[in-house]
Amino acid sequence: MLCTRRVTSCDYKASWHLRTRDKRAVVNGTRYGHELAGKIWPMQEWTTLRRAWDAGVSVPYPVEQTDHGLLMAFIGDESQAAPKLGQARLSHAELASAWEQLVESLRALTNAGLVHADLSVYNLLWWQGRLVVIDLPQAVEFTTNTDAYELLHRDVANVGDWFTRRGADVDVESLYAELLALAW
Repeated sequence: MLCTRRVTSCDYKASWHLRTRDKRAVVNGTRYGHELAGKIWPMQEWTTLRRAWDAGVSVPYPVEQTDHGLLMAFIGDESQAAPKLGQARLSHAELASAWEQLVESLRALTNAGLVHADLSVYNLLWWQGRLVVIDLPQAVEFTTNTDAYELLHRDVANVGDWFTRRGADVDVESLYAELLALAW
């Protein structure tokens, strides 16, 4: 049985590798904590994006880390950016393909020891038959975040519900159980 406690942004920030004083400032939302989080956020996303890419997760290719954030591959073409999955108009076959691609990315992410921790159809892009996972700075590790399993279930349930409402054959609990087995 999963804990029903609401998981907040502090839950993933708490897993950042910080000194105790710095972690407390970030979690408590002090001015210093906000400044520190603003500096750490791009580094966290870069590290997670590289790890996800290396694990075979369908994410934008991480090009470089800059002073102001990240440079990653653009998903789209010269006339438009890829739409978020929640805004894409998918046929039934494309919907089934998107689900299968998402499951493969979740398996790869789990095998890498990571949980997205904020997965929704607004953190997924759809471009020319390819599903792309984005927005990874809040991702957590199974080994350092006690809420990782709850966050994984929330991620799977959140996207699974969206796919189910559109007619896809999705078994959230079965996928969650499979991912748990990979995580252990």
